[in-house]
Amino acid sequence: MKNPCAANRETGNSPLSSSRKPQAPRPGALLFLAILAALFLAAGPVWGAVVVLDPGHGGLDTGTDLVGGQEKDAALDLARGLEAMLSGRHRVVLTRQGDYTPPLADRAGTANHERADVFVSLHAAPRNSPGPARLFVWHWDPAGSTPPPAAEPDTALPWAGLQAPHAVESRRLAREAVKRLSAALPSLPVLAEGLPLAVLEGAAMPAILVEIPDPGAVPGVGAAVARALAQAVEDFLEGSPAP
Repeated sequence: MKNPCAANRETGNSPLSSSRKPQAPRPGALLFLAILAALFLAAGPVWGAVVVLDPGHGGLDTGTDLVGGQEKDAALDLARGLEAMLSGRHRVVLTRQGDYTPPLADRAGTANHERADVFVSLHAAPRNSPGPARLFVWHWDPAGSTPPPAAEPDTALPWAGLQAPHAVESRRLAREAVKRLSAALPSLPVLAEGLPLAVLEGAAMPAILVEIPDPGAVPGVGAAVARALAQAVEDFLEGSPAP
């Protein structure tokens, strides 16, 4: 009698091998995969962080008069430049996209609603004192040397007090901004200070206010500040402490 195993070796078959052919995917499985792909695409890109930028003033609140323009326009231009540099890696939200005045409470309120990781309020100042132009970086401090600005008459500031738990991280964000701004604009003094600013008090995340010199008096300062602040935000989010 011939050995069955020998016969199988001759024919190339094994007693343990399966004679079934590979099956095509079931229609139900294909439908499930298609639904998953559609949900993934509908969710949009995956962002690294949420950054809310607050161009100061707007609308009838023009801010200070600058060379060739007004503070509200310089702040919005700076915000848009910074947005362009951050939007490739992060989701960037502006508290205003045009020439109108958001209520004071809505500025921090937008950041809180968006669950932002960083909040940066942007302003510009005229050169009205002797000496070189200067940059200012402020973080919230209830014991600061300047009294808080008056709240808008119709604003109850519902977000008041939310910045306190984030004060330490806000100071770290301010240090990152000072480091990058000083490196980018070595001819301009960069001053950092804690002040009881109402626009920062309601932000439930690390928050700073940056005031640049008049872009009309210091050509190119807006683009340089936008690049430096973008790097500062990246440094902060990566967690590398400023010296």
